[in-house]
Amino acid sequence: MEWNVTRPSGHIGFRYRFASLWVTKTLFQYAVLKGDDALTNEPFRRNRNLAFRTHLLELSQHIEFIFYSDERFGARHKIYGLKGMRNKNNVGYLFAGIAGFGYIPQGPGEGGWTNLKPLKTEGQGLLGGGKPYGQISMGIPMGVGYKTGIDALWRLSIELSYTQTFTDYLDDVSGKYYNNADIEYHYGGTSAYFADPSSGAFPTWTHDGELRGDSKHKDGYIFCNLSFIRNIT
Repeated sequence: MEWNVTRPSGHIGFRYRFASLWVTKTLFQYAVLKGDDALTNEPFRRNRNLAFRTHLLELSQHIEFIFYSDERFGARHKIYGLKGMRNKNNVGYLFAGIAGFGYIPQGPGEGGWTNLKPLKTEGQGLLGGGKPYGQISMGIPMGVGYKTGIDALWRLSIELSYTQTFTDYLDDVSGKYYNNADIEYHYGGTSAYFADPSSGAFPTWTHDGELRGDSKHKDGYIFCNLSFIRNIT
């Protein structure tokens, strides 16, 4: 985890409690994912010198299981001078589900951020190059949350979730280096730069055929969501 590249996100959703211990929730989220090899001391990644940000739009459906509940309900309105039972609503829950999302990986350059997919940085479309990838994929979100009552109608929740995706290109990096001279010849200097922005200190590490990413493990991302919830019933 690199906390200094963590970025804010936003979400809106609808939750329906259909049984005492079970809840279904639909959530729409926008987030920016970010990473930078310059922030690590691991030799291979530091020499690789890649950096990215990815715009992510996600629609997910969760099932929540309530494993802890401390709830009681008093009067909806306070009456001056009348003491009654106060509302109490504390719930802990686990959740899992399915998510569909679109994403746009970008790399930093002198002119600002550049969309990476059109650059074909792993030789997509060339003989022996990487496989073309789409910008829509799916994932499996899972996590834990805690919800507490503010008053009779409002709740506050915090959730920590991890989404395991079915793509390895959230950062435009997956397979092996392609011959950089061929990338420059076919796709131009910008593609060649983003394919291999290494310093050149270890040139054999970025030769064609060497590992650029790890295609055996798909990408994942973590959300920490703070939500204000308004009961509608």
